[in-house]
Amino acid sequence: METQIKTHKKPIRAVGYFAHLNKNNTIGEYDEEVLKGDYHKENILVMKTIEVDFVTYRGLQETFLHSIDLWDKIGGHEIDPKAKKINPKLFAEIENTNAFWKLSKEAMEFYRNNALTLCVEAVLKDKKNYGDDWKFYVNREGFSYARYVGLSQERFDWLMFHQAKDKLEEERQINDMEFDEYYEKLGELEKKYNQKEVK
Repeated sequence: METQIKTHKKPIRAVGYFAHLNKNNTIGEYDEEVLKGDYHKENILVMKTIEVDFVTYRGLQETFLHSIDLWDKIGGHEIDPKAKKINPKLFAEIENTNAFWKLSKEAMEFYRNNALTLCVEAVLKDKKNYGDDWKFYVNREGFSYARYVGLSQERFDWLMFHQAKDKLEEERQINDMEFDEYYEKLGELEKKYNQKEVK
């Protein structure tokens, strides 16, 4: 399929999981950081979606440190408009201040807790072979490459499920767990992480 680009007039809200150690070149390196628990969760706004085939998708997730025009100049953060209802005074201070460092300590903390990350979403479109859409998020933050990369909820759940499944398999072998108990626990993991491993 040809690469399809959708710019959203109304940005899409989503959640991304960002490794603390950034500037990685591949999605696998970000996976490793997340599996170690070295990550944080961010509320994001998808400003643009790029839908690509498998070959292009693999290429994008192996070259994050390369300058790629598809990422456009999208990135950075903005205060969530919904935060105005939480604290109108701090919201007004943020809206009327032109530099983060000029904010009061209270406003800085409020901004951090209510910020939205502006991202480009890259999506693999191949439901026949890969099921649900696989995706990741890029926040350029003023750079020409993918400065910050966030894993989607789908990828995060997939990683957490397989990590938990591997631990369960080790437990089964060490404790000589009965298969009925094993499959019951595996089914619980499937439900928790929205996976479909148990037949």
